[in-house]
Amino acid sequence: MIDTKERKLSKTLQVKFHKYIQKSIKGFTLPEQKFIKRTTFGILSGKTCIVRQISQTLKEEISLKKTCKRLSYHLDKGGFDRSLSDNLLQVQCRKITKESIIIPDPSDIMKKYAEKMEGMSKVHDGSENKWVNGYNLLDFIAVNEYADNELTIEPLVSDLSRWIYILRDLYSNYTEYETLKTKFFNRVNDIQVYSNNKGIYTLDRGYDDRKVISYLYDNEADFIIRSGTKRDLYYKGQKICFVNVAKEADMKYEFSGRSKSERIVAGLLSVEIPIDPHPRKDPTLVLVNLIVARYKINDKLKGFFYLFSSFPHFDLSEKEIIQKSLHCYKIRWKIEEVHRQVKSDFKWESMQVMTYQRLKTLNALMWIAIGFLYKMNSMKWIFAKTFSYFMLDKKRRLKELSKFIYYRIANVISYCFQFIKKYEKIIYQKQPKSKIQLEFQFT
Repeated sequence: MIDTKERKLSKTLQVKFHKYIQKSIKGFTLPEQKFIKRTTFGILSGKTCIVRQISQTLKEEISLKKTCKRLSYHLDKGGFDRSLSDNLLQVQCRKITKESIIIPDPSDIMKKYAEKMEGMSKVHDGSENKWVNGYNLLDFIAVNEYADNELTIEPLVSDLSRWIYILRDLYSNYTEYETLKTKFFNRVNDIQVYSNNKGIYTLDRGYDDRKVISYLYDNEADFIIRSGTKRDLYYKGQKICFVNVAKEADMKYEFSGRSKSERIVAGLLSVEIPIDPHPRKDPTLVLVNLIVARYKINDKLKGFFYLFSSFPHFDLSEKEIIQKSLHCYKIRWKIEEVHRQVKSDFKWESMQVMTYQRLKTLNALMWIAIGFLYKMNSMKWIFAKTFSYFMLDKKRRLKELSKFIYYRIANVISYCFQFIKKYEKIIYQKQPKSKIQLEFQFT
């Protein structure tokens, strides 16, 4: 039985959810708005992205079969996913600042045993080191850092797409085909437009590509990319092998690492990267910073790693460039934690819809739900006081709240939403319809 304090906080969550979802439903018809609200509510309440289980959490008076049919009808609307993703992206990009760390990362949904789901391609199963059926994802998040190293995560967009792997699939009329780079460039362009070209793009070594570097540089984006070593660079006007250039770095700076025993020694070089698709006598060059860094554990030097960086919107010294690059890249791991949490808490890989369009729309709706979940990070101290059994292992152990706490916030939201049901709005005579009237109330 829910007590008074829990009821009061649940009402607050109810209001916050309504205000949040209103920003994501602009431009949709009234039936579509109701569908978005109900489905997103069901995802958070049931911690699931399976249509049948979402329908069960809605507790509607009609039959479960009719509820599933209604949800599937809206999920199947063409272009619905693009409108949802664009609405969410515009809302979330307002939170991006000059110092925000924007992290893109490809992920996947594995469907090892699926046979009839539409539009499947091959994805790599890292645990078994083999290729299996599934779908590819390209996700973007933004991380904002505040005082006392407080981090907030803002999910931006998740695009489910299918890359080309085999020639015979080129003639299919039922699925879309886009390369990973094209999807990446399109979303970077959207984020730059909606955020007024703010934020620092922090990318893993998979994006160490001349086209990616050229695109970010030409669009005056601040970026950090983990670099490989299989390329030639231009250093002091001469074309030199990457490894030989790295040897020229003066490793005179030292920074703290991930633990007390770990330090990072680093140096910086100004180098130029050729971005032409083919070798040329007079190549087109892009000027970037090459950061050569090395781990130092208990005063023993360990392995090297390399970063490319460019900060056209910052005026930084050599040491500050290295420090900012190392710090931002360390935060890049947050998107991996987001993927792990969504897959474990919301059964991301268990989506069971038969058409490709439904899958894309359901993925967009789930990302809207995740956006609300991560927004509730601002209430974690209040949650810890009222729902200490969800948020804390020990009542006074508040240090736990500084960690990745979203697993526990998801439990709080799911618990609170279970006591809410839909009701019909009552409109009194001669009284205008209120725009902020809530759609859910307690049973």
